[in-house]
Amino acid sequence: MVFTSILFIPNRIPYDFYNNYNSRKNELRLYTRRVLLA
Repeated sequence: MVFTSILFIPNRIPYDFYNNYNSRKNELRLYTRRVLLA
C-alpha cells in the first residue's frame, strides 16, 4: 500500500486566525481516488 500526501504549513498565522477559530467549518478535506471525503 502506498500513500502520497501534501501538507501545507504557512510561514505566518493569518491575522484573523483566533477571531474566526470557532466560526469556521472544518477545513480539512480528504481526496481518495478523485472522490472528496469531507
